[in-house]
Amino acid sequence: IETALSDPLFDSRQWRLDTDAAVESQQQAQRQQQIRVLFEHGANLMRQGQYPQARKAFEMLLELAPNLPEAYVNLGFVLYEMGETESSINAFNYASQLNPYQSNAYYGAALGYERLADYEVAMGNMRSFIHLSKPDNVFLPKARSALWEWEQALETQRQALQRGASESAGVNKAANKSSDVSEGVPGAQK
Repeated sequence: IETALSDPLFDSRQWRLDTDAAVESQQQAQRQQQIRVLFEHGANLMRQGQYPQARKAFEMLLELAPNLPEAYVNLGFVLYEMGETESSINAFNYASQLNPYQSNAYYGAALGYERLADYEVAMGNMRSFIHLSKPDNVFLPKARSALWEWEQALETQRQALQRGASESAGVNKAANKSSDVSEGVPGAQK
């Protein structure tokens, strides 16, 4: 009889631990379900062009899951469509910090930098997107085309800068020549 009392079949301390773990597991499952629902809701609103509502959904989602790079990417695309370019770039860059392999974050950032006419940074982000993408990614042809266009735009910018520098140098030479004309003319002041 003493053995039965010293080794009970039911340990209430273990039961409480098991119950707490079950409740915590159930709460975690409910939280994951909320995250999924908010993500899908935000994505649907985004596809429908309801950007302010999609923004709200993704912001609520990020309160529940602040380290979810996919949510930052979708928020970035929503902000981009709303014309909030700098904020969209921040969202894309944060997503790529959370997950450096989040290829669509680089794609979105590239679009944002293009809108700001920062083609060098846009090209770097688009190259990252291309590098990280699988060969069957439907956005690869568009990404390659954008790279080509931005390279052309950069070349045009460089040529304009060179022309501007040349013209500026020409104006300075002409100014110097006109001052030289007064040399040797009696009564001319320098």
